[in-house]
Amino acid sequence: MNENGIKIIQFESTFKKHGDLKIRLHYDELKSRDFFNAIVEGYVNRDERIISFVDDVKKDKQISLVKRKKANKAYAGAKRIKKQFALDPQEIENIFDIIEQEEEL
Repeated sequence: MNENGIKIIQFESTFKKHGDLKIRLHYDELKSRDFFNAIVEGYVNRDERIISFVDDVKKDKQISLVKRKKANKAYAGAKRIKKQFALDPQEIENIFDIIEQEEEL
């Protein structure tokens, strides 16, 4: 992390995927950092459009159906509680921790 609190994220991919991505981003007039930051933000904030896609990726990668169901159940419970009680983000994070601990028992 640098002095501005910026963290560089790197991952491996093929030359073809990288080239295709650069072309698509250029066509859509997006910078790669803007694109990836938007995707990460959507994932972290549980944007339903991103989560639906991630669920498909989990299926493709053969992530355990039991684990997927547990995660979806925990997130649905937290979403319901958030809506019901209008909780702030820290309270919501605490609820996620509690739900995950209960699921492990």
